[in-house]
Amino acid sequence: VPFVQLAVDALKKSNSDRTYIKYKFYNPATKKYEFKVSLVRVFKPFNWIIGTGSYISDVTPLMKKDALMAIKQTRFGKSGYFWVNDMNYKMIMHPIKSNLDGKIFTNTPKVPFVELGVNALKKTDKDHAFITYKFYNPKTEQYEKKLSIVKYFKPWGLVIGTGTYLQDVEDTIANIHENAKSESISALIILGVICTIVAIF
Repeated sequence: VPFVQLAVDALKKSNSDRTYIKYKFYNPATKKYEFKVSLVRVFKPFNWIIGTGSYISDVTPLMKKDALMAIKQTRFGKSGYFWVNDMNYKMIMHPIKSNLDGKIFTNTPKVPFVELGVNALKKTDKDHAFITYKFYNPKTEQYEKKLSIVKYFKPWGLVIGTGTYLQDVEDTIANIHENAKSESISALIILGVICTIVAIF
């Protein structure tokens, strides 16, 4: 029974009356020894250690469900979002086009980013990759170039991706240049006024 000694040792090292421990224990449901995580705490009146735990295989599906819901609801910028697929080219969750969920995407020119992302990750020793492709832009109602980054989350075998239309990037850069020009012109005018005032005095 590994958790008894683990609980005692962990609580002695902890500065708190509660802590977590991780260990392998027999799971009667799967008939295998699996990792289990337990919360243990000291009940000071009786000097007892009370604990409860769950097999990681039992809580992982719930964690996945909560994580996918959080990713689905996450937005950034004007139209930024994240999608999730697996390494078998299957779309797990697309927050804008739920009709894509559960489908396999290989040799699909209209939805190329799943296959491109998986293939790019298979070719690199990194956990992320950049891809470019054409995708429908609802703002312009046209297929436009898009740049995406995909990241592999190995513990769950999931690929999380997000992207931006290159035209949006160019527009943003143009706005930055325009603002910089305006600020430079304003600075020159102010500087000129200051120099004139100094010259008069």
